[in-house]
Amino acid sequence: MLLVLTALVLTACPSPVPAKNVSVTATGADAAAYRVGSGSWQVPDDVTSFAFTATGAYEVAVRCGDDTTVWSLTKADTETPDLSCPPAATSPIAFDVSFDVSSVAGAVEAELYYGENSMASATTTGTFNVADGSAGEQDLVLVA
Repeated sequence: MLLVLTALVLTACPSPVPAKNVSVTATGADAAAYRVGSGSWQVPDDVTSFAFTATGAYEVAVRCGDDTTVWSLTKADTETPDLSCPPAATSPIAFDVSFDVSSVAGAVEAELYYGENSMASATTTGTFNVADGSAGEQDLVLVA
C-alpha cells in the first residue's frame, strides 16, 4: 500500500520547467529572431537581450542597420553569445594644428601624422587644417 501511495505522489508532482539556458546579448540590434533546432523562428520581446531553452543546435538572426547576420550555433559552442552590433562609424571632425619648426636645424618642411592619415607642408611654419580627423584623444606626430 505504501508503494502505491508513493507512486501516486510522484506522478502527481509536475516536472520542473527547465530554466532558459541560452542567453543572447545583441546590443544595438534593430531586430532579432531565434530558433531551436529546425523549429519555427521566434521573435523575442527585447531584441537586445533575450533567453531561450536549447538542448543542442540553435540559430540566431540579428539585424544591425542594413545588415542581417544569422549565426548557427550549438550549446557546446556557447550558451551566452554576444552578437552585438558594431559601433556606429563616427563622423570625421575638423581641427587645426599650428606649427613652427623653423628652429629645427636643417628643417625645410613639416609633416603631420594623425591616425592613419598625414599632411605635408613645404614650409617650416604654418597651420595644418585637418578635415578628416577622429573624435577623441589621439596621438599627433609632427616631423621636421
